[in-house]
Amino acid sequence: CSGQRGKFEGYIYKEGKTIPVKEAIWQKQQMDWDRHFAGSATYGLSPVKIIQNGNGLKGVCRWIGFDLDFKPDELLEPADFCKKLWRIHPELIPYVSSSGRYHVHYYFDEFVPADDARAKAEEIEKVLIKVFGKGNIDTGHTVPRSWTADKNKPGYWLFMPYSPNPELKAKTVCLSPRGRPLTKEQCEFRINWRHIPVISSMVALQSGDGGREEKLFIAQQVKQHLNPAVDPY
Repeated sequence: CSGQRGKFEGYIYKEGKTIPVKEAIWQKQQMDWDRHFAGSATYGLSPVKIIQNGNGLKGVCRWIGFDLDFKPDELLEPADFCKKLWRIHPELIPYVSSSGRYHVHYYFDEFVPADDARAKAEEIEKVLIKVFGKGNIDTGHTVPRSWTADKNKPGYWLFMPYSPNPELKAKTVCLSPRGRPLTKEQCEFRINWRHIPVISSMVALQSGDGGREEKLFIAQQVKQHLNPAVDPY
């Protein structure tokens, strides 16, 4: 989404509720990544970018997202959750959400029509439901959803990761295939190498993980045989 964003406004107590809920607003303003990454504000985005083409306005996407309604200690430990997610598809990237639960993103190499992105999201959503249970997947917040291109409405959105806002309940970081928190740079590395599992699975690998040296050797051989232009670093 370009020119519009969601903004975290804190937690409020609604009438009759004993647990505070997240308050957010939608703003017709450009995403401010500097403030987001600094933690002075926390923003969200819809994956739908609305662009002009020869026939008017249309929506396109570079990613799709899923909202999982369980915390790491409620259903699966992070290591077990990430292992199951990797088996579903190694290109599914998990993040800890602002409420301490999970978001999962899937990235495209280029912009695709929003309808195609939605179809892919529904396909993955069915598998997530099968593996983790229907009640643990918030299907109402699988994005893209409910966009209207001709009215410049990008539809539903998710909070973005890596905002160290002290008001949030959790650190919104990406997780490695073994469930370890990743730095922003490690997350970018995993995304950039997501098509080559032997390399993307190396991120945050530690001594004692089993076969670390052999895996690193294989990963290095793969990198040496690739065009250096595709190396993100």
